[in-house]
Amino acid sequence: RREPGRAELYVQRAECYSALRLREKARADYEAALRLAPANVDARLGAAGLDYAMGNDARALAHIDQVLAVLPRHPAALSLRGKLLLAVERTDEAIATIQMVLDLPGQHAPDLYLDLARALESTDQNAAARATVERGLAACGPAIALIELAVRLDCASGEFARAMSRIDLVAAHATRQGWCDAKRDRIRSAAGPIVEAAEVTAHTAILRPSQAEPSLAMPRPLVAPQVGSAALPAEQSLLAAGSVWRCRDDNSITGTGWTAPQFDDSAWPSGPAQLGYGDGDEATVIGFGPSSSNRYVTSWFRAHCTVVDPSVFTVARIRLLRDDGAVVYVNGIEVARSNMPASTISPTTLATSGVSGADESTFYSYWFPPSVLQAGDNVVAVEVHQSATNSSDVSFDLELLASTGPIGIVRGPYLQNATSSGVTLRWRTAIAADTRVWLGLAPNALQLVHSDPSPVVDHEVVLRPLPAGSRFYYAIGDGLGVQAGGDADHVFATLPAAGSDAPLRCWVLGDPGTATTAQRQVRDAYAGFAQQHPADLILMLGDQAYSSGTDAQYQAGIFDVYSSFLRNTCVWPCLGNHDAASASSLLQSGPYYDAFTLPRSGEAGGLPSGTEAYYAFDVGRVHFICLDSQDSDRTSAGAMLQWLTADLASTNASWVIAFFHHPPYTKGTHDSDSLSDSGGRMTDMRQAALPILEAAGVDLVLCGHSHGYERSYLLDGHYGTSTTLQPIMVLDEGDGAEDGDGSYHKEHAGLAAHEGAVYVVAGSSGQVGSAALDHPAMHVGLAQLGSLVLDIRGDRVDASFVT
Repeated sequence: RREPGRAELYVQRAECYSALRLREKARADYEAALRLAPANVDARLGAAGLDYAMGNDARALAHIDQVLAVLPRHPAALSLRGKLLLAVERTDEAIATIQMVLDLPGQHAPDLYLDLARALESTDQNAAARATVERGLAACGPAIALIELAVRLDCASGEFARAMSRIDLVAAHATRQGWCDAKRDRIRSAAGPIVEAAEVTAHTAILRPSQAEPSLAMPRPLVAPQVGSAALPAEQSLLAAGSVWRCRDDNSITGTGWTAPQFDDSAWPSGPAQLGYGDGDEATVIGFGPSSSNRYVTSWFRAHCTVVDPSVFTVARIRLLRDDGAVVYVNGIEVARSNMPASTISPTTLATSGVSGADESTFYSYWFPPSVLQAGDNVVAVEVHQSATNSSDVSFDLELLASTGPIGIVRGPYLQNATSSGVTLRWRTAIAADTRVWLGLAPNALQLVHSDPSPVVDHEVVLRPLPAGSRFYYAIGDGLGVQAGGDADHVFATLPAAGSDAPLRCWVLGDPGTATTAQRQVRDAYAGFAQQHPADLILMLGDQAYSSGTDAQYQAGIFDVYSSFLRNTCVWPCLGNHDAASASSLLQSGPYYDAFTLPRSGEAGGLPSGTEAYYAFDVGRVHFICLDSQDSDRTSAGAMLQWLTADLASTNASWVIAFFHHPPYTKGTHDSDSLSDSGGRMTDMRQAALPILEAAGVDLVLCGHSHGYERSYLLDGHYGTSTTLQPIMVLDEGDGAEDGDGSYHKEHAGLAAHEGAVYVVAGSSGQVGSAALDHPAMHVGLAQLGSLVLDIRGDRVDASFVT
């Protein structure tokens, strides 16, 4: 009501309406946004997605084609165009479009290769279909859906030995051969007598990825590194926030010469920051253009500062406040790009998205090498861009700092992809630096085990192979010395060997990443609860970064809040709807996929999924399964549920614990009965995934999304709405408490079909909301902040909700 001219607000409300399946209201808002800002990419993509969901394929294609006319290689637009073309049976064009997506750099999900191969197969291009499958297998590893299609194509062409070799490749990851044996039997029935084993072995050698196991060099012990002999010196402010800037707000700047130190800006008007318009907190109000509905996209700013001797600095940092996006140059060199496209920037380039709320007044940090600075006069030049030509406000301020201390770690260290044979160690430095890791059995007896001279900002080191169930201390740093570690807190333990019966504690966090006092209270309550017995692993149930899954929000909501836990405990996340606002499972891109290293090749146990969107890992006798309820295909024909079926048939674990974001049963801040809630994802998971899980003997299913705590009875076979729950579906209607009605019991100690599972919604680790909490499948419903702790010992699991 206050800002009817802001197109991005209509887009945001349309997204809310779309999630609630109030599609006509969503359509009206997208159309309003496009009337205000015809070039708004978010509005075009949102309208296209809505039309696709409503079956208006021609209109959806028109929106997508307008996006691609401006951004011809936009991955999301190309991906949706491929689906639309398949839907309207323009198969040849669909093939060309999907091929364009796959030709873009980066990692792609198996579903893209699957869609292309199926389209080629449908047009009798079997050779091309097989080539696509082979390309997918080379990129994704032996992903089950691709293996299934490859086997069918092999058998159709009479290459039964090759088909058999593909199953053998999968079998190498399976601890139980049920799925593989069933596939072998089908190949045999199609082939008749099988060809010689030697030919099978040859094909297997061709298909197996050539990934040599990294080896840890263990040289003679070195003197233990000393961590930070002095505290990081305070940064020096070279250009303070609130400084005076010269500004150009008349759309008169062209080219790149304005960023150069020698550029004459003496005729530009000047004033102190904050500079901008529309919010009422500006120290200097600038112009905005011809009219409120046709504002200039870009404003330009320049300021000078003096540096006596830049050689004394080890790192420099920009603190930037921008609404909506900005590019920062120091002495003509770009040092920061915030909320802007990665492509070449022009005066008409729109910011990636609109900025609102706290984001409008937040300073974001960007580090850069101090070699960019020069002795004497230095020029900082900034271009601030709007997300739409009718955006109602602009905000800008900046601080420039430099330090003489160590380069410094700004994220981590943190543990990823832990297995019984090793772990992946990650951290981020302020600027690019070389990588070194020290490892040992005691903090004062570390050895240099990894050294890489390549300068990087995001450091990732695979420490493998190591003995199972062993404890190691570590330190990290660069050629100048240790930056962190070498103490009792920087330690990790390799997981126990698969099948071992060691006790296991899991800390489960749902929807944690609010970066609020509430989140820290939940963290601290757990720390007190687990002081004498810390967790062996952390599960996160999605929505790790509010509200749109940006890199800065991951930093604030995860890496800053849980730093003392992540350096010695591996975290296993799943994708939530807020994470997906800035990430794509199909393209394996975005801050979520950048922040985490997850098993896609079966390296942590279970079958290879070919993607980090969903995966499995084993810890002792427990098989964990992470599903993507947000962004991957949730149908039985999709790659995810094909993989799930095969993975469950290939484990002989005693316990199966599944986790994903959208709960099949909830009456919390979301309602699992409503097809309009969350785009029907809760219904999809209940109807499509639960039958597969329960048929395999799943024990426990963990979800977030609803901001409360709900825990079910022992259930089986409840795949409808809450009104369809029948007594036969409740296998134990007690409270599950040993000192109450008694623990829940299952007949078999191992996996057995349809003996019941417990369903938990634990989405209150960062915030809580009021709701009915009266789903009949649930024994417990609490509107309280908290997290879940699981203790697994032998044939018993104890669950504690820690408020």
